[in-house]
Amino acid sequence: MFRRGCIDVIVSCMRGGKSELALHWINQESYGKGRKYLIFQPDIADREVCLTNGEKIETKGRAVSRCGTISHENAIIFPKNDPWKILEFITPDITTVLIEEGHFCHTDLVKVCKILAEKHLIRVIVTGLDQTFLEEPFGPMPHLLCEADHVRKLSAVCMHCGEAPATKSWLHPTYREKVLSGSIHVGDEDYLSVCRHCFRELEANPPKP
Repeated sequence: MFRRGCIDVIVSCMRGGKSELALHWINQESYGKGRKYLIFQPDIADREVCLTNGEKIETKGRAVSRCGTISHENAIIFPKNDPWKILEFITPDITTVLIEEGHFCHTDLVKVCKILAEKHLIRVIVTGLDQTFLEEPFGPMPHLLCEADHVRKLSAVCMHCGEAPATKSWLHPTYREKVLSGSIHVGDEDYLSVCRHCFRELEANPPKP
């Protein structure tokens, strides 16, 4: 299984279960004979995540899912604008690489993933948001989706209506300009995972922040 390099991409909105699925795949890899993996995170991915049980946990240096699954191996931090640094850690015994929060990275991440898969014959797993809160393609993810050998798009449960699958991350207009200017970095709890219908409703009539 996966004896030749490939690129697997997992995308969703916030709270879609990307890290949970990626860690499931990584745990499978750890049981395989002769399989060895590395986990990478862009430096901007240092954040506090609220788990489903209400506990808050720092994600810096480790892959964490909201269900509470945590990677056994520490993640390697690399500059988000220089994904080429990933290649410096690749040795002949590495068979699998997980790159989290791919949406934050420079578009050169696509070239790096191709080198990992084609030259080093590594299974590359990339997780990320496919859309911004403005419904625009996010970073290198659209290009990775085109390049991927396997794509898994997940959905969350809409936090507004609870009836439709959520595929969008909505941020209140009050915060948007400050986030876009880089003056503030809002937490995950400030975003709502919503379906397309509720996104339209919230855009038309945003509640008080």
